Amino acid sequence: MLIETLSINFRRARSVNQTSSSYVSKSPTPTMPSGDAGTATGASVITLSAPSDGSRSQNAIFISPYGTGSNNSTMNLRVIAWHALPSGQDSKATLWIPNNLGEFLCTLSAVTGADGTLIDSTNRFADTIVVTVGSTLGGEAASENIISPANDTIASILLDLKGAQIVELSFNTNSSATDCNALIAHL
Repeated sequence: MLIETLSINFRRARSVNQTSSSYVSKSPTPTMPSGDAGTATGASVITLSAPSDGSRSQNAIFISPYGTGSNNSTMNLRVIAWHALPSGQDSKATLWIPNNLGEFLCTLSAVTGADGTLIDSTNRFADTIVVTVGSTLGGEAASENIISPANDTIASILLDLKGAQIVELSFNTNSSATDCNALIAHL
């Protein structure tokens, strides 16, 4: 019996690094979440599946945070799952519900991208990631797998998406990093 895993390339969560110094509050909304990852303050929203029961989406997201700033600057990352509450047979609108999957404090390292690529040498990858809000803090089974070497090698997060139809990555500079982003792959 052969067991296979689909190999997925990384992509940037945002086309432009985020410069926000705080998170934007999220509330249930009748408007399907959308983002503008092409601006320095817009949301990075990724649609995973159609807003209907039984549609398929990826199980997890693999995240490697990066940003600009000095070695050991810090940044924050919040991952939000959006699920639809369809109107059903009545005339009510669909309601989109945000659920926080986790928040992470990321420390930038000496490891940089390479000039002439999408991640240039001014960007530093995180080498340390600490869960600040998530399942491991409550003692329940972990829904996040953190690789945090803290030795100038690239750190990563593997996070269960809990059946989300839309996932949103939100960053803030923690008054330390200059700007923030991440490489992501859906698994």
